[in-house]
Amino acid sequence: MDLQRIWLVAKREWWSRFSQRSFRIVTLVQVVAILIGACLPTIIAKFAGDSTSVQHVIVVDQSDAKVAERMAPLFAVADDQAAGGNGVEIQASTDTPDAARQQVNDGKADAALLVTREADGKLAFSYVSKSGETDTLAQSIYAVVASISMQDRLQQQGVSEQEFASAAAPPAFTIQATEAASENDASQGARYAIGFVFAILMYMVIILYGMWIAQGVVEEKSSRIMEIMINAATPRDLLAGKVLGIGLAALTQLVPMMLVGGIAFALQPRLAKALDVTGSTILDIDFGAISAQAIGLFAIYFVLGFVLYASLYASIASLLSRQEEVSQAVSPLMTFTIVGYLGAIFTLSAPDGLAAQIFSIFPFTAPFAMVPRSIVGDVPAWELMLSIVLLAITAVGGVLFASRVYRVGVLMYGQKPSWKNVLRAGTIRAAR
Repeated sequence: MDLQRIWLVAKREWWSRFSQRSFRIVTLVQVVAILIGACLPTIIAKFAGDSTSVQHVIVVDQSDAKVAERMAPLFAVADDQAAGGNGVEIQASTDTPDAARQQVNDGKADAALLVTREADGKLAFSYVSKSGETDTLAQSIYAVVASISMQDRLQQQGVSEQEFASAAAPPAFTIQATEAASENDASQGARYAIGFVFAILMYMVIILYGMWIAQGVVEEKSSRIMEIMINAATPRDLLAGKVLGIGLAALTQLVPMMLVGGIAFALQPRLAKALDVTGSTILDIDFGAISAQAIGLFAIYFVLGFVLYASLYASIASLLSRQEEVSQAVSPLMTFTIVGYLGAIFTLSAPDGLAAQIFSIFPFTAPFAMVPRSIVGDVPAWELMLSIVLLAITAVGGVLFASRVYRVGVLMYGQKPSWKNVLRAGTIRAAR
C-alpha cells in the first residue's frame, strides 16, 4: 500500500464533501442543536423554578389565641423542607368574616381561615376557599391548626408553652437503605438522555457515511472514473483512501459537535449558578466526567466501527453498476445497524442484563451499545476490553475481506454482480 496515494485519494474524498455548501450548513446547524440541547435542562429548571407560586391565606382571628402568629413559623419550616412545592403566606387580617370571604371570591386571597372560640373555650376554625373542596392547602392548614388547637387546650389546663414544645417535639427519625444509595431519577434520566444521544449519533454516522461510500463507489464505477483511478492507484489504495477520506469528513462534522456538547455539559453547574438555578436535581450529576468518558469511548468505537462498516459498504458497492441497486444491496448491513441501534436502546433500560452484555460485546452491535451502557451502568473492565479487542479483530478481518472483494469488484464491468463471480475471479487471481 502506498501511503501517499492513499492520502491523495482521502484528500479528494474529504474535499468533495467539505466544498459543498450544504455540508457546512448542516455541520453548523448540528453544532447549534447540540449546544441548545446541552443547555436546555438548566434553562427548563430556571423557568420551572421561577414558576412556583405563593398561596396567600388571610386569618381572621376573633379569639385571643394569636393563631396567625403561631401558623406563620410552622408554614415557614414546611416550605423550607419542601422540594419545589408552592409556598404558603399567612397574613393576619382585621376584616370581618364577610369581607374575608369576599376577598377569596375576588381572587385577592387563595383562602381565608376564620377563627372563633366556642362556649366551652375550644377554638373553632372555618376554612373558606373559592371551590369549597378539601384541597392540598386545606389539608396543610388542618394539620397546622390541629397542633395549635391542642396547644391552646393544654395551656388552658395549665401546661406552659415550653412544656408543650418539649412534649410535642418530633422524635429522631432516619431512613436507611439495605443497598447502596442509587442516583435520583432526574440524574439517572440525564444519563439516559446522554446515552440515547450517543446511540443515535453512532446510528446516523454508520448509516449516512456508509451510504456516502457506497454511492461514491457506484458513481465512480458507472462513470468509468474508476478506470482512470486504477491506473494511478491500486484497488486497495482506493479502498483505504475512500474510507479514510469519508471518515475525515465524518469527523469534520462530529468533532465540533462533540467538543461543543462536552464543554456545554461540563459548564452546566456554572450556567446554573449564573442563572441562579437552585433546587434542581437535573444538575446533580458530573457532566464533565460523563462527557470525558463518553467522548473517549465514542472515539474508539467510532474509529473501529466505521472502519468495519465502511469497508463492507465499499466492497458491496464495488459489485454494483447502478445507483438504483445500492439500497437493496446494502440492506444486510443496514439490518445489522438497526439491530445494533435497537440493542443500544434496550441496553439503556437494562444495562446489567445478559442481552446488554451480548449487544455490547458482539462486534457488529458493540459500536452502538457499549457507549450508552457505560454511561448508564457499571461495565466491568474485562467486558470493555473484550469488546474493543473483538471489534478491532473483526475490523481488521473486515478490511482484508473487503479489499479482496473491492479489488475484484471494481474490475467487473458489464458482469452480473454475484458472489460466485467474485469468488471465481478471486480464485483465478490467487492462482496466478
